[in-house]
Amino acid sequence: MNWFIYWIRPSKLPMLAYARMISWLVLAAILFLASCAPAAQQEVRPATATSQRAEPAESVTPEPTAVAPTPAPSPTPKPSETPVLPAPKALPTVTPALQIHVVEAGENLSIIAQIFGRTIASIQLANGLQNANNIYVGQELVIPPAPGEGGSTAGEKNGEAPQERSVLPNYVLCPAEEDIEPEGDMTLGHSAVCRIPIVVYQIGQGDTPLVIVGGVHGGYEWNTILLAYNILDYLHENSDAVPPALTIYLIPNANPDGLYMVTRQTGRFTPADVDDDAVPGRFNGNYVDLNRNWDCDWVPDATWRDNPISGGSEPFSETENQILRDFILSEQPAAAVFLHSAARGVFASGCGEIDPPSRSLAEVYSAASGYPLYDVFHHYDLTGDAADWLAAQGIPSISVELTNHESLDWAMNRAGLAALMNVLAITSD
Repeated sequence: MNWFIYWIRPSKLPMLAYARMISWLVLAAILFLASCAPAAQQEVRPATATSQRAEPAESVTPEPTAVAPTPAPSPTPKPSETPVLPAPKALPTVTPALQIHVVEAGENLSIIAQIFGRTIASIQLANGLQNANNIYVGQELVIPPAPGEGGSTAGEKNGEAPQERSVLPNYVLCPAEEDIEPEGDMTLGHSAVCRIPIVVYQIGQGDTPLVIVGGVHGGYEWNTILLAYNILDYLHENSDAVPPALTIYLIPNANPDGLYMVTRQTGRFTPADVDDDAVPGRFNGNYVDLNRNWDCDWVPDATWRDNPISGGSEPFSETENQILRDFILSEQPAAAVFLHSAARGVFASGCGEIDPPSRSLAEVYSAASGYPLYDVFHHYDLTGDAADWLAAQGIPSISVELTNHESLDWAMNRAGLAALMNVLAITSD
């Protein structure tokens, strides 16, 4: 460089030329430096990006660019809407294997039911056992599935729930509803456990009612029920035997559960249907003596043949007696006759003392039938008696006791009933 400056010293060149040369040299240096410097980096944005402050030129209208549509977001369900869930897949039906139990010595159905956690009724239904007492050692019993285990059980029909059925105190299975034959002119109600109808028949259209009731002691006094049906058939066949002034209301069986215990019949039956041991049939499905459950000298711990029996938890605790009481009070009959066996006689009624109108009717029936007349039942203490309570309500009542537990004493009772109807017809005029 020194040599260059030395070469262009003013001593060698005129002053003007020297100045020009210096200017050209400066310009040349500037151009050289500009060509050698790196180009200033400019910000490069993707073609699809949009500048935050981009402003299109006023004189240029950009061409529209085709943009693929963006899918609309799925709507968010409102709080009140219930999302629709996909249907669950059907699971295969599993039918549990049947359990078979072989009856061993000392076992009864109650014990077997406890072993497997089932009810007596469910085992009876599964095996078609009408009477749970009739099983034997070595017998194979089907144990039905427990509730919730699935599988079909007896009583299921076309997907319907199995019918609920109860068991009577002597382990007799109650009848299925479809097995109960309709009868009677009117159903007053149903028995406490088996729900068997308590029915009444009406004979005559007179203004003076007479109520006749059989079967208070159910299957134990089954002959009183057959006597009531005999009276019904006789009056239907001999309509002129009923005075025009009277209407007879005949209730053949006031204790359907008691009859079913020892006959497995809900309506008419024959003596051959009765079990050899008919004692369980004396009581209703709650094992209460219905003729100890009325509100006259009532006690909970009653007696029968000096044996302790139940008079119920309170007077009229039993459904059958509530039904009978309400019907008789609604009709306000001129007389009520209760058929019993087997003390052979006609008994007047009264709660605390004998009711005079009741005794008068007992005298009429006794004289015509030949039965002895009694004011008091002497065989054992009688509490909660139906006829005694009705007499205290102003409804004359008598109890007719048949000679034994098999005979109907038909001729005697036909004569006694005819005399009673005639007296009631006369007094009603």
